[in-house]
Amino acid sequence: MNSENLVREESPTTAVTGPRVAASMPLGFRATLLERGLWAEVHAALEARDLEASMRLEELRRTEWLPLSAHVSLIEAAAQVVGLPGVRSLGTLRTQESTMGGLFPNLLRSWVRSFRDDPGSLARIGPQIWQMAFREAGEFLIDDARPTGVTLRIVGWDALAPSAAWRHVRAGASGGIQLLTGRRATATCTGDGLSTTVGELAWGAPMGS
Repeated sequence: MNSENLVREESPTTAVTGPRVAASMPLGFRATLLERGLWAEVHAALEARDLEASMRLEELRRTEWLPLSAHVSLIEAAAQVVGLPGVRSLGTLRTQESTMGGLFPNLLRSWVRSFRDDPGSLARIGPQIWQMAFREAGEFLIDDARPTGVTLRIVGWDALAPSAAWRHVRAGASGGIQLLTGRRATATCTGDGLSTTVGELAWGAPMGS
């Protein structure tokens, strides 16, 4: 699927350079917060920690891009309100809700239908989504594939690895993809403090089997 069909490139009036994320990602995260009555408190925390990010988010349109640092500020503000376990749960919820809307619902539903019984192949949707949703933000890689899990790596953008909140959202999202098939999954995500985020995703038998 061509990402240009999902997100248009920047016009001169809305240009964002450097590491950036498609607006549907932060706007979707905000929608999840709104639906759970958390947005007002998270918004206040975001304004206090990064006013520029808050203003950019308020003015953001779905077809635009947001600096990735602003997206990370949003996630860190959410963690300030709900804690790291809470923000991990939000990552899982956002993945599940993405089948109904957001940047890639058709892709996600199609991938789940095609690979429901093949969790290793299902996990490979991560790099596909990364390629569509992010620009100049490093590369999402899968290596060390095993029958019951894979290792995930995001390499090349040094502002991501130090953020514990970001890592928890990524872990929640990775596990959430497997949960869409009714399969038990666990995910961890760590950073080297420099430029690499490393995740371990493991799965078991479908629930109820």
